[in-house]
Parts: sequence; structure tokens; C-alpha cells
Amino acid sequence: MAKKEFTYRGKSLAELQKMSVKEFAELLPARQRRTIKRGFTPAI
Repeated sequence: MAKKEFTYRGKSLAELQKMSVKEFAELLPARQRRTIKRGFTPAI
């Protein structure tokens, strides 16, 4: 049985890793785009 390659919206994991955060955000739904646009909170 062949190992299934991870893809997100037609992009492979390697392609996603090469993208800038801005390019990646364009693939996300609105709620996640908004979160990235506003910035991440520091982990506690």
C-alpha cells in the first residue's frame, strides 16, 4: 500500500513550507486569515 502524501488545498507539504506566511494565509478560511493578519499571541 502506497503512503499517502499530505496535501492542503492542492499544495504538498514541501510547497507549503516554502511559502511565506502571507501566501499561506491566502489558502486559509477567513477566521484563520484574520488571526494571522492580526498577529500571534505569545505562548504561555
